[in-house]
Amino acid sequence: MTFLRMKLRLGVLLGTVSHLLSVKYSDELQEAYDEVRPRYVAFSNRMAQSRALYDGMVGIREGAEFAGLGAARQRILTESIRSMERSGVHLEGEAKARYEEIQQRLSALANDFSTNLVREEKQSRIKIAEAAQVEGVPAPILAAAAEQAKEDGEVAADPETGPWHFVVNGVNFMAVIQQGKNPSLREDFYRAFRARGTEDGFDNRPILEEMLRLRQEEAQLVGFDHYAALSIDAKMAGSVDDVWSLLTELEQAARPVAEAELEALTAYAAEHGITEQLAPWDVAYVSERLREEQYDYDSEALRSYLQMPKVLSGLFE
Repeated sequence: MTFLRMKLRLGVLLGTVSHLLSVKYSDELQEAYDEVRPRYVAFSNRMAQSRALYDGMVGIREGAEFAGLGAARQRILTESIRSMERSGVHLEGEAKARYEEIQQRLSALANDFSTNLVREEKQSRIKIAEAAQVEGVPAPILAAAAEQAKEDGEVAADPETGPWHFVVNGVNFMAVIQQGKNPSLREDFYRAFRARGTEDGFDNRPILEEMLRLRQEEAQLVGFDHYAALSIDAKMAGSVDDVWSLLTELEQAARPVAEAELEALTAYAAEHGITEQLAPWDVAYVSERLREEQYDYDSEALRSYLQMPKVLSGLFE
């Protein structure tokens, strides 16, 4: 199984670089990744479509030695064979070439999708000048927003007096949507966060449409009616219908509880001056207040505590 180890090691390496691009993006790292990525995809395709490897593993599965491998190794071997079948190991000629083209294009599109989000995040700003608008926002978030304002040219920016330039990312979004007392700020963040990947220059919708078309073609090339069936074939669910049945059961079980919780949340909000129907940007804020009252629970205090160096170091002792 040397080829499996090789593929795993390369996957871990490329996965690490891909993660770094999402959390510590730089144009230089992106260029290096773009240079290596097509070759990695080509290598993965060559491994997945190797008839020599496939025939060798099938021979082991059908031979006398299979029984002596043990349950874990039997499972690895069987799933490796199925994975190669899903990857078009039986394809020849134009079909094989087209499958490889699709894999390269899907890899490029996925890379473009994530790069658009990262680059948009680096450029996005919600700019606030009045202290009343940021009431309740945690101090570390305000400090980061003031520092960002300085980088943007507001040399006098201060964490306590502003101005504040918030980057629209997950950390800032959760802090504002849960802790910010100003509903207009929460709404601005909610709408901006939900609209990521739709702005000119960073619009991911055409990318998603092309990915859907290519995945459909990919699935049909390797013998499946649609991509959902191809995806399910590698998972524990027996069929697409089984997945829909499970989702229906979950919805039927969860909906009454969710409706009761929403009713309780609405009543709590009304008691505290929010008499209109809860807007999407109100739900997290009101929920956080209710948790604080019922359970003496402060998510921001817990987050700050866990970020303390002595606590983090203690977790690994």
